[in-house]
Amino acid sequence: MLDRRPRQLSAAEGQLLTDLASVAQDLLHLQAAQAADATLVPKLRARLDGPLQQSFTRLSTLAELNQWAGPADTEEASRYTESRLDEARYLAQTLHWELQAALHQVQKEMVTRPVA
Repeated sequence: MLDRRPRQLSAAEGQLLTDLASVAQDLLHLQAAQAADATLVPKLRARLDGPLQQSFTRLSTLAELNQWAGPADTEEASRYTESRLDEARYLAQTLHWELQAALHQVQKEMVTRPVA
């Protein structure tokens, strides 16, 4: 996360960054695994399309509702911010779990695949 001035992250923001770092690592492993299984990415996309679209829709709705919440220092605005962070964490965790499952499946298939 880049900013022009240093600031303290909340616990939820710090956890979100940790979750996103896990996703980034998984994506790097996925890129390497794709060399062994060209069908990996299309299969993963099919698994992820539904849950990801739902999360993106919720995040978009929360962002729109936040515009009506009034000043940033109100209780209502804080609840919207917390909800957005919760949804973003859910999205990052879902990506991480699905990527891990896909990578595990590739590893399992590599072990059981007969050598040509």
